[in-house]
Amino acid sequence: MKTTLALAFALALAPGLAAAQPKHAILVLKSDGNADAKLRGKIDAVVLKLAKGTTDGQVTAGDLSYVDAALAAGCKPEAPTCPGEVMATFGADELVITSVARKPGIIEVSVRRTPKSATSRDATAKVPADATDIQLDSVGVLFGVAPPPPVPAPPPVVPTTNLTNQPDKPIETTPPVDPVTPPSEPTAVVPSTTPAPTPAPTLEPGPVDDAHSRRGLYVAGMIGGGVFVMIGFGLWSSASDVQSQINAAPNKSVADFDHIKSLETRGDKLASGGNLMFLAGAVIGGISTYYFVKDRRHRAAQQHAMIGPTLFDHGAGIAFTFGATP
Repeated sequence: MKTTLALAFALALAPGLAAAQPKHAILVLKSDGNADAKLRGKIDAVVLKLAKGTTDGQVTAGDLSYVDAALAAGCKPEAPTCPGEVMATFGADELVITSVARKPGIIEVSVRRTPKSATSRDATAKVPADATDIQLDSVGVLFGVAPPPPVPAPPPVVPTTNLTNQPDKPIETTPPVDPVTPPSEPTAVVPSTTPAPTPAPTLEPGPVDDAHSRRGLYVAGMIGGGVFVMIGFGLWSSASDVQSQINAAPNKSVADFDHIKSLETRGDKLASGGNLMFLAGAVIGGISTYYFVKDRRHRAAQQHAMIGPTLFDHGAGIAFTFGATP
């Protein structure tokens, strides 16, 4: 069955080969790849035209690609011996296998000539994706077509200087020096006898005494600490009332126990709040009182009494001064 199917494909691909075998038969297969059928058809026509330009055999266009031909021959396309089996199946001496891959911005065309008794040769051409006229010059070397000569690079442009178009530049001239006239003597500068104006003295503000603001802060701290302590006593008193309610509450049912539990929770919160307020008031009030007393002692230490003689409008006497600084 396999042999019959292969012979049927061979008759469909190359009817001329079945009638009479040429001396060297070249079978140009259709292209494979991810390009669309219309683009592959254009590339197949260009490859066939290049193959027919050779003089070493008869070129025949196949109706199947290499993958389909390998399927007909019963081999895997990637196997090294598969081209030989395809040539044996279709009665060819050489295969031309084409692959077209569409990539970003370009179309890559790979062509392989695989003779029966020689080494394969490959060539690849890259065509712009938007090209309307497909040229495969680099593939033509497989079929004896000479590559086009390289385009010579344009000669370098040598910038020319046009002296007539340059802007006019001012001509720098040096004033002539008279060798006869001696240089003038420097004029002596006579210092002025007018005294310079004396700048007005500026009054700088003296240091600001912030003792009063500190004393006010200490007094506020003592008052605040006292308020916190009073609040703590009030919370303790409320906690004591709650404890009295707990002691007097009935404890015979589940509801009674739940009520007692809620009272205990409330009493704990009141007692904790009283502890916190009392501790905060004691700390704030104690610190403020300490610094207030310290500040008063410091100010009292700076005051002293002084007795000394003094002069009045109508005579002399003794003056007694309290709170003055020496």
